[in-house]
Amino acid sequence: MLEIQVPEGSTAPGWIGTATVQYVDTGARENRSHEIALSDAATLAEETVTVHAVGLRTSEITFHALDDLYENDRDAAGQRLTQHIEVLKQVHRTLPAPEFVDDQVTIEKLLALAGTLGTTAAFSDSAVHATAPGIRGMNHFARVRSGFAAF
Repeated sequence: MLEIQVPEGSTAPGWIGTATVQYVDTGARENRSHEIALSDAATLAEETVTVHAVGLRTSEITFHALDDLYENDRDAAGQRLTQHIEVLKQVHRTLPAPEFVDDQVTIEKLLALAGTLGTTAAFSDSAVHATAPGIRGMNHFARVRSGFAAF
């Protein structure tokens, strides 16, 4: 979150300038950029703040689920991800931003993937190699939703 303190009497248009908000749209696999005139509005739009906050929480939940999986606790990871899917659905009903639907789909896929970690799909698979792509995928998703990684 960005907070700027403006001295008294310094509110002339253009005095503060603009901020550029950049992020990666994981669904479209494209970089996005928005210019915000800081002097025009004292606050950010509710949707901007909510999407960012829920995205950070999605990142945290994903990392916690990864911790559960590292501890071989699939039930805890599954429960954590399932609960977060419900949170995303509730938030989407209140504020129908497409990011919430995209994250629901991704979390549902991670949940299915987490349920198969360590299982052998073919005789040539080993438990170590079968687990690695799933863990890497969840880790990358969590970093993207927190803003620390890009495609």
